Amino acid sequence: MRASIPLLRDLTFASLKLYQELIASEAMSCGYRGDGTLMLFATAKGLADGRRDAEMLEESGIASQQWRPNEVLHREPSIVPGIAGGIFYPDDAQISPAVFVESLAKTSQRPGGDFYSGHGL
Repeated sequence: MRASIPLLRDLTFASLKLYQELIASEAMSCGYRGDGTLMLFATAKGLADGRRDAEMLEESGIASQQWRPNEVLHREPSIVPGIAGGIFYPDDAQISPAVFVESLAKTSQRPGGDFYSGHGL
């Protein structure tokens, strides 16, 4: 697992850059949010396991922050109290896959592009 982290890290960061470029150049909508990812943990054991994983990722340059329950609730008021804590990955991002695919379909239907729906490979 440790040996694959640098490869997956590089692939992830390259993909993030490509998503940003694609969205900027094509004015595509995909629900892109580049404001990080918060992993929540219901138990102390889960949080300890998550922290172990985060430390392993940090060895390869993937930043994270451990948030105590009160910090999670302060920063994310929609979270229900009672969690053990969270780990925030500030360099991560998300998209809405369905919205992204719909936007790709619309973009490809511009002059010069073809889009085939419902066809097997």
